[in-house]
Amino acid sequence: MDDSVRERKRTLRRKVLSLRDAMSDELRKSDSALLCSKIQLLTAYGEADKVLLYASYGSETDTTSLILDALKSGKEVYLPRVEGEKMQFYRIEDPADLMEGYKGIREPAPREESKLMLTNCKSFLLVPGVAFDEEGARIGYGKGFYDRFLKSIEGIEMPMAAMLFSCQLVDTGLIPMEETDRKIECLITPDRLIRPLDERK
Repeated sequence: MDDSVRERKRTLRRKVLSLRDAMSDELRKSDSALLCSKIQLLTAYGEADKVLLYASYGSETDTTSLILDALKSGKEVYLPRVEGEKMQFYRIEDPADLMEGYKGIREPAPREESKLMLTNCKSFLLVPGVAFDEEGARIGYGKGFYDRFLKSIEGIEMPMAAMLFSCQLVDTGLIPMEETDRKIECLITPDRLIRPLDERK
């Protein structure tokens, strides 16, 4: 990535994070609940045996209710843990299993028997991020953990989606894409479904 692209991403990341951080707690709470309920309506989520979610951090959309729903529904729930330059998913049985980890983000314990093994079961991935456009381009937090993970699962059938506040959706073309970048298949905002996967009826 050349310096001009890196700087464009940094500038846009700062701008969107500032907007997201400025949201009221009330709006963040109500929009998060709505977004989680919309994820639950997706066929890909409903039919998945394994769901790869994340513990929300800072001003991100709150994923707590989605994690609880997945556990209650009998799904295998996996959350990421940063290990050096890579990210590994581990299964959790309860949100209480999480502990403070990388940059204060809640992470699962690194138990070998809980490590994600991608087999021929149906799975679903929820991808976090800072900014997205309507074509599915994404800017993360700058460390590339999800970029590397998405690269590692190329060729594996795994529907993915991102849920975002309205302020995180930017004009198409503002997010610079490189050849190695993978677009997010489905984007869900409080009032829109963009690049939709099939919805549950």
